[in-house]
Amino acid sequence: MTVEIAPSFVQGVGIAALTAMSLELALKRCSDKYTEMLVTGLVLAAGLIVSMALPLRFAPGVTYDLGHVFLIIAPTFGGWIATLLTVVVAVAGRIYQGGAGTSAALIGIAVSSCLGIAFALLFKSRDLSARKLVAMGLAASVSIFSVFFLPTEIAFEFLEQAGLAMAIANLLGVLIVGSMLTGRRAQLYRERSLTEDTTTDPLTRLHNRRFFEDRGPDFARQALETYGSYAVMVIDVDNFKAINDTFGHARGDVVLRKIADMVKAQTRSTDLVARYGGEEIVVMVCDSVNIRDLAERIRQSIEGTAVLLGGIPLMVTVSVGYQIVRSFNITFEDAFERADAALYRAKDNGRNRVEYGRAA
Repeated sequence: MTVEIAPSFVQGVGIAALTAMSLELALKRCSDKYTEMLVTGLVLAAGLIVSMALPLRFAPGVTYDLGHVFLIIAPTFGGWIATLLTVVVAVAGRIYQGGAGTSAALIGIAVSSCLGIAFALLFKSRDLSARKLVAMGLAASVSIFSVFFLPTEIAFEFLEQAGLAMAIANLLGVLIVGSMLTGRRAQLYRERSLTEDTTTDPLTRLHNRRFFEDRGPDFARQALETYGSYAVMVIDVDNFKAINDTFGHARGDVVLRKIADMVKAQTRSTDLVARYGGEEIVVMVCDSVNIRDLAERIRQSIEGTAVLLGGIPLMVTVSVGYQIVRSFNITFEDAFERADAALYRAKDNGRNRVEYGRAA
């Protein structure tokens, strides 16, 4: 390793380490998959920009940097968003730099990007073993051979003086960034799994009663501030005790799961849907417009769908009570009580129907 190569080697590995630490901090604030992908892409693209701004300059217009580390790992850890961001940044940056080595550099970028996508498809899981990271680290150096698109004497001189050093730097860069990302991802997924276990009903995979009661008041306040109204709906399976007594609790659970799926299918991602307990499902809608139509759609979709229990088609119905709120004077708890009272009126009036609560 020559005196000129040593600083570039240390610098490249340092950039990779700083990028990994920055990404670890940024991911702590991400709450969903797509935000993670975007943040990963932005941070990796930033690391790539810094790497390209401080390259190893071997000859006029001929440079090499550790940007290939980020191109290799972007598809696996950041999906298509990170892949697109890093490729666009790499191509634009290299064209902007110009020089005799531009064509060779663009070929190297294409090679690294394709290899990164191949690894993402091959490994699928983001929790990578050391062996897989080593394979990716070695692959990051395949791009070095794009120097053969330069004059032969320059290509061989580059490989002789800098090839091994840059290959080692690529390997270390992938190991550092990949290891930190793998560890952070595993921790995030453990934390989210724990949170999901405490807020999700294990049978229906809807939110549970605890989540509904914790989030309901905030949901109500935000809906009133934004839309001027919200609605609470309580759905109860008719004659569910008879279903359990006739078919058993295991098949009763099948009925509940099916109904939960149908309710979820009729609601929006912005709505709050939870299993409140037993055979009751609650829905909070952030805009009360057409709430009666929604309640009827849910009732009719369930009424018109047979649930197969041991090969026997069972027709199931539900009763629904709902309450519309347009004032901060009505509390979340009061709104729920009114919707629940409306549900009981639906039961008393013959079941398989929708009833509205008191004016609010």
